[in-house]
Amino acid sequence: MAAPRFVHLRMHSEFSVADGIVRVDEAVKRAAADGMPALALTDMANVFGMVKFYGAARGAGVKPVIGADCWLTNEADRDKPFRLLLLCAARGG
Repeated sequence: MAAPRFVHLRMHSEFSVADGIVRVDEAVKRAAADGMPALALTDMANVFGMVKFYGAARGAGVKPVIGADCWLTNEADRDKPFRLLLLCAARGG
């Protein structure tokens, strides 16, 4: 059995305006250099960087995982919303 490799499944990029400073191209280049088989882009409440990320990851031989970090309303306490990470899964067929 092959040794497990790390895959970063929560990364905010420059497209996550409130809290991201990571440049998509630099993140993909680093993931490839570190031997990551895949990398997820999960910007806050948007998928604006998806096309740029997908192309860069595929070009570097890294499997792109698309997602978004979202906030859900907490009916019990509106000042404390729930944080939810959504990841897309591709199905072959």
